[in-house]
Amino acid sequence: MISNIIRSIVKYLMRKVIKYISIIGIACLVLLFFISNVETRVKTQEEQLFLAVEDGNAQEVKLLLKNGADPN
Repeated sequence: MISNIIRSIVKYLMRKVIKYISIIGIACLVLLFFISNVETRVKTQEEQLFLAVEDGNAQEVKLLLKNGADPN
């Protein structure tokens, strides 16, 4: 009788623990996804300058050079 009660309590607690671990794991994955996307979007002025030249965007090239992008 008591062992059944203890087993039920342990089972209940394990479900709660697994639920919270799953939530924390999902939250970590979401954070990693957003952090990796932010890092891939951040480019140096030189990279932006290269892309602007490649795209033929003269206005952006002028703006980047005016603000210190290194053309070399």
